[in-house]
Amino acid sequence: MHKYIFYQVLLCGMLLTACKKDKLNNGIVPDGSQVINTPASGIRLLNFCNMPLDMRINNIPLTTYGADATRGSQLGQSLFPTGVWKNEANGSPVNIPVTLPDKNGMIHIQLQPRTIIQYPGLPGVRLQIDTVLQNDPLQPHDYYVLADGSIRSVIRNITAPARPDYFNIRILNLGVSKDTLGLNGPVTLTWADGTPVHTKLSNVGTGQLSGSVEIPYGTFAFRLFVGNNGQPDFNKQLAELPMTPIMNTSGNAPQAGITTMVRSFKPGGSYTMVITPAIFGYKLDITTDVTNFYKINAYRVITEQVPSVNAFYARMQGVNAWQARKITFRVDGVAMGSEIDYGNAGEYTSVVKGTHQIQAFDAGGQLLAEKKFELYANDNITAWLTDNEGKPEIVCSNTDMTASAYYPTQPSGSPAPIDYGLDGSLFLVRRYYAWQTRFLNLSNVPYVTFTDGNGQPLGNITEPAINTGAQVNLRPRILPDQNPFVAYMWDPGIRGNPSGADMGAPVGMPAQVRVYASALDRIPGQLLTDVPPLLSNSFVANPDLYTDGNVRPEVGMYSIALIGKAGKPAGDPAGLRLIKIKHTR
Repeated sequence: MHKYIFYQVLLCGMLLTACKKDKLNNGIVPDGSQVINTPASGIRLLNFCNMPLDMRINNIPLTTYGADATRGSQLGQSLFPTGVWKNEANGSPVNIPVTLPDKNGMIHIQLQPRTIIQYPGLPGVRLQIDTVLQNDPLQPHDYYVLADGSIRSVIRNITAPARPDYFNIRILNLGVSKDTLGLNGPVTLTWADGTPVHTKLSNVGTGQLSGSVEIPYGTFAFRLFVGNNGQPDFNKQLAELPMTPIMNTSGNAPQAGITTMVRSFKPGGSYTMVITPAIFGYKLDITTDVTNFYKINAYRVITEQVPSVNAFYARMQGVNAWQARKITFRVDGVAMGSEIDYGNAGEYTSVVKGTHQIQAFDAGGQLLAEKKFELYANDNITAWLTDNEGKPEIVCSNTDMTASAYYPTQPSGSPAPIDYGLDGSLFLVRRYYAWQTRFLNLSNVPYVTFTDGNGQPLGNITEPAINTGAQVNLRPRILPDQNPFVAYMWDPGIRGNPSGADMGAPVGMPAQVRVYASALDRIPGQLLTDVPPLLSNSFVANPDLYTDGNVRPEVGMYSIALIGKAGKPAGDPAGLRLIKIKHTR
C-alpha cells in the first residue's frame, strides 16, 4: 500500500510536467463572497520554498504582485488578505475553492517569487512554475512548493482514525539526499525521551511515505531523528521549523537536544510530518555582519484531516502522593493503567465528558478513597491521592495544555481587573515554546511558597509577576483558580553564533526550584532545608539525548508538588519531598 501511494506521488509529478503547456480560463471571475461561501476543492497548496510568492490561477491574479494589498481583487483578498502568499512555518496552506477549477476540474496555476532572493553561499533558486493541476474530490492532493523551485504532490490522508478518541500520524520524507549537516536518509519518530513511537514511523527513507499510525489523542513533544534500522541517531536530530539546526564555526556540531514544539493532536485528526530542504542563515563571525546560508533538511507538522471540535473527550491520570505503597486508580470501575509507586504518575485514560466516579485502591484491592468529579471536553485532569490528617483523599487538578495565560491591561498599559468588560481573547497570551508548571501543597505544612534557588519569585523575567497566586502561600489541597501556572518562554530564534548558544533556551529559567514554609505576613518564609530542590536538569526526559553534554530543561507541562509530612527524620520515606509530574510525553 505504501509503495502504491508513493507511485501516485511520482505519477502526479509526471502529470504536472505533461500538462505544463495547457492554458485554462474560466472566463467568469468569481468574487470573494462566492469563494468564501463555497467549500474547498481537493487541491491544497503549501509554500515550503523559503520566500513569498505571487500566484495566478486560470490567468486571474490572486496576489497583488508588489502593489498595495488594498488594490487586490475581492477574490484575491479573500485568499491572500496581505496580497502575497506568505512563507510561514506551517507552509501557509491555501485551499483552492471549488469555484476556481473549470468544468473538467482543472486549474492553470502560475507561481513566481515576489522578489528574487539570492542567498550568499547557495546557487540561485529559479522558481517559475506554470502548470495544470487536476481536482479530484474523492482523492484530495497536497502540492508542496519546495526550496529547489519544484512542486511535489501527495495524496492527502482524509481517513479519520477508527477510534474516535485517537489521531492518525505519518511521515513524508521529501528531504534532499545530501544536505550541509548530513541530515539525510531514513528517519525515525520518537517520543520526547527518544523512544521510537512505532515501527511504521521508523526508518522512513528519502522519497518515502510511511504508513499511518493511530495514537490516543493528547499533547506531545515528538522528536525526529536520522537513523538506520529504526534506531535513532541522537547526534542527528532534525529541527522542526521555525527552530533552526545547530551551526557553529567548528563545522558539523552535534544536532542534539533541539527544542520541539509542544503540540496538541486532537481526536479524529490526521497529521503528517513533512521533511523538506529548507534554507537557514547564520552569522558565524561576530566581528562581521555577514550571514552565511545553507540548505538543510527540516520538518513541519501538517494537518491533513481537520478534526471536528472536541465536544466529548477528556483525559485523566492518577498520581500516588499518599504513601510509599503501590496504588491503582479506577474511573467508573475501569482501571486507569497499572500500579503506581509513591511519587509517580500513572498512564492517561480517555473518558467521555460528564460526572465520573474516581476511586483509589491499595495493592490488596481495598478501597482507599473515592470522589465524584465532573469532566468537560478537553479537560486534562490529574487525580492526586494524598493524605488529609491521616485519611487518604483524592484531589483533582486541571492542566491547561495550551500554555496560555490571561494578562489583562488597561489602555494605559497598567493592570486591569479580571472582569474588564471586554472580549477576554484580547488578553489571552499563547506560548508555543514554554516550560509551564502548576504548584501544589499536598503536605501538612499550613502555607508553602515556591521560589527559584535564591529565594526570588518564580515567573518569566520578561513579564510582570502577576501570577504569584500560583506559587505563594499555597494551602494544603487547595488549588488557585486564576492563572494557576508559572511559565517560562523559549526563544525559537537563530542558533548561529560561534559559541553555539542554545536556541530554545528558556528566558530566565531558574537553576533550581525550592520550597519555603511561609505565612501571610512572611514571604517566602523559612526555607525547608530538609527538602532537596528540583534542579533544572530534572526536567529532562532522557539526558542521553544531549550528546553535546549540555543537558537543559525541556518544554512541556508539569506539576510540582510538596508531599509528605513535616517532622519526619531524615531518610524517612514519609518525610517532605518535592515531586515532578510531566503531563506531556
